Amino acid sequence: MEGMSCPEMGVNYNMMTNSLGGKLNQWMTGLHGRYGDPRVYQMQQQEMQQQDARVEHQKAAKTADLLKNAYDARAEKNRETHTTRMSKRSSKRQPAASPQ
Repeated sequence: MEGMSCPEMGVNYNMMTNSLGGKLNQWMTGLHGRYGDPRVYQMQQQEMQQQDARVEHQKAAKTADLLKNAYDARAEKNRETHTTRMSKRSSKRQPAASPQ
């Protein structure tokens, strides 16, 4: 009888291994069906991150452009105010009589 236990153990081990392997494959197939392939998910995540980065860059570029335009408009207004103030100041001044 003892001689028979070793082959039986080997057969039982093989059956258990095959059973667990099949169950694992079914579990993985179920996960893929429910959640999708992790590699595809990772690629989708990368695409979403790239799209988010593009949107952030576009927003930053638009904000920078708006700030530059506002700065340029303010600088132009300051120049005009300065020019007006200087021209009023110089027109109020009487030219000194030139010695002849």
